[in-house]
Amino acid sequence: MEMQTQNPLFSRFDQDPGRYRPMFYNLEVTIPQGAGGWGEGSVTLRNQPFILTAVRHQIIGDTGLGNQAIDLVQDGLYSIEMRDEQSSYQNIAGMADLMFGRAQGGDSQDLPYPIPYAGNKVLTFHVTNRIARTMFSGTYFLLGLTVAGVADWGELALNR
Repeated sequence: MEMQTQNPLFSRFDQDPGRYRPMFYNLEVTIPQGAGGWGEGSVTLRNQPFILTAVRHQIIGDTGLGNQAIDLVQDGLYSIEMRDEQSSYQNIAGMADLMFGRAQGGDSQDLPYPIPYAGNKVLTFHVTNRIARTMFSGTYFLLGLTVAGVADWGELALNR
């Protein structure tokens, strides 16, 4: 019995949507609750060309969803420094909302100019908490970061 390798609902143009596709790299940074506490996290870009177009940020956890006793909200009151092996992309760490847009309400913004990478690069984020946060458990909170862009997935490959 011969196996069918292509879905009959797809034409040859649907086999490969093209070499450039969206790519998201995600990381989580653990940050102390106290004002001035900091954490650092890195993400390694795959061995493929990548154009960085945006950075998104959001506190992970119970961010005041009906719980008034928890002082963990999407306030953007943390600063972020972004760098790679060769460049630092600001003179000093900047407030997250000012550089990348507000997490609360999904009001993100793209970078003023895309940053191209050949691949195999490491992006590092240094995050500093700017206010004292009080939570019932633990002494740290998590910040999620997404590095968004477009990757080059290569030439058309048959039987994808």
